[in-house]
Amino acid sequence: MHLGVEDRAQTERLLAAEGDGSGREVSAVVVGLSADDSLLRIATYLAERYEVPLSVVELQAFTVAPGAVLIVREETGADASPTASPARQSASLDDRWRAVRASAEQRGFGDAVDAFARSVQQAGLYARPYTRSILVTPPECRTRFLAVVGFTGSGSSPRASLQFGVDAFQEFFPTVSQSTIQDMLGEQRQSLDLAGVEHFGHALEALINQQPTSAPPA
Repeated sequence: MHLGVEDRAQTERLLAAEGDGSGREVSAVVVGLSADDSLLRIATYLAERYEVPLSVVELQAFTVAPGAVLIVREETGADASPTASPARQSASLDDRWRAVRASAEQRGFGDAVDAFARSVQQAGLYARPYTRSILVTPPECRTRFLAVVGFTGSGSSPRASLQFGVDAFQEFFPTVSQSTIQDMLGEQRQSLDLAGVEHFGHALEALINQQPTSAPPA
């Protein structure tokens, strides 16, 4: 590759800066198709032994409707500070629940998260916590999407975002009709207040258990 005069001058300045003691931040990104336990162990080891600031970010895509894809982001890994604990560096399920509840608590949704998680459990479904959202999946297939509630609003009137898939529910609960799902759960995309989050949890529980539920709060 041929370098012009300006390119050579810039290169020389960068090389000279390496020896002046100023140093520089270097970032590296490794992209793969999956993140398994061995990768998390490596990240934790490098953070604990050498204080290397590694984070593992996993993106998962769920088809929620024809032509619509939901992207969920989950981050685990290392805080490179010397005081970081191994529990912080390799997030457990309990860590993730604490994180999502703390995020919800900041937005006024702490109690609603607890009530929603209880309803999901009582419905026999699986609640998978992310940093600012809770993904609801079938218990036998925990990477599949049924519904997701995200806690992103703030202020005096916090709101939560809800999205669920009618086709997804029918795939795992084929005896429940589309009209029943929509009647009991409402619109597939909603903005919810505190009472709305709790009501959706109760409606979800009632749908799976095939029990009637009251109308959503005004």
